[in-house]
Amino acid sequence: MEEQAGVPTKETQEHDVVTIGGAAVGEADRASARLRILVSILVGDFLHNFCDGIFIGAAFAYCGSSTGWSVATGTAIHELAQELSDFLLLTSPTAGRLSVPVALGLNFLSGTSILMGAATIIYSDVEDTSVGLVLAFGAGIYIYLAACECMPR
Repeated sequence: MEEQAGVPTKETQEHDVVTIGGAAVGEADRASARLRILVSILVGDFLHNFCDGIFIGAAFAYCGSSTGWSVATGTAIHELAQELSDFLLLTSPTAGRLSVPVALGLNFLSGTSILMGAATIIYSDVEDTSVGLVLAFGAGIYIYLAACECMPR
């Protein structure tokens, strides 16, 4: 069985030696790589959800409930794919290697940052101009995702 692009195969897992770029990588290096993957997924998702919360909170607080629900619906739809991919990476045998309950728990905790983002914008004294810029930034991100990631190439 051959190894492909640093992914350990059954044979290499038995010997705890993986080669990446021709160099042998031991257990400590694999643990370090796993930690980097887990931290980048969870911290990135936390910040992503925090920003989504800011966009949703700004829409509800400054634009009305109709716009707020529209932004919340768009956010929920794009989060489905995002959270599914995060979960698959967290439970992947070659990346995160977490159990399903642990992955779901950590994903849920990073998802709570959406509430923190919404509370931050709702309970802070922000000028209308700043809110407009925040909403324009959020709209630009959603348009980019729709144009680049959701449409066929």
